[in-house]
Amino acid sequence: MIPKDEEEAQIIQCFTLSIKGGMNGIEVEYLVVKDFSKKYALDSIDLYQIIKSMTGAFSKDG
Repeated sequence: MIPKDEEEAQIIQCFTLSIKGGMNGIEVEYLVVKDFSKKYALDSIDLYQIIKSMTGAFSKDG
């Protein structure tokens, strides 16, 4: 996937850094999202919501 702009590239980078495998499938580490959003001056809750919806694509239930 080729990011169409800088914001999309940042979201993809954050997604890659924050996901990890867990007992219930893919989990998102909120502290990584929070630190990433602070570094790039993004809203951490909005970014976390985007990352969670992206992980839903990998879930059996999502």
